[in-house]
Amino acid sequence: MELSPREVREVVLADHAALRVRIELLRRAIGTAGVTGDPAALRELLPSFLDHLGAHLALEDQLLAPTLASIDAWGPERSRRLAEEHAAQRAWIAASRERLAATGGDASTLAAEALVMIARVEEDMAQEEQVALDPRLYDDGVIQVDFSG
Repeated sequence: MELSPREVREVVLADHAALRVRIELLRRAIGTAGVTGDPAALRELLPSFLDHLGAHLALEDQLLAPTLASIDAWGPERSRRLAEEHAAQRAWIAASRERLAATGGDASTLAAEALVMIARVEEDMAQEEQVALDPRLYDDGVIQVDFSG
């Protein structure tokens, strides 16, 4: 079954909501590590957060990129920009995994890494929601074009 552009937008936004839940769990784990000095929750949550982020990019590649490419005259450019952003985000995820592996499990270092990740992902989602997921792009109604000047 093929999804409508509006349904694709809803699926991507639902996964953004799931990422935000993980971000809230990370914030709680940061607080716990700060109080107890035990980074166990962070050590567990950070890799799974990066896994979810990678799966999210794959979801967008599968659903959002082709939808953007066909949505209007600017679609191919939007899809190309999305592919560039995803390449940069995948490189960032790989670098984040390397930094996590190099921390040695220190609570304050893991907390600092988590805060950087949270800020980056929240910024990326907000930008994507403003541009690539702008609800006006996914209106199933008739598009009016005014050529008067």
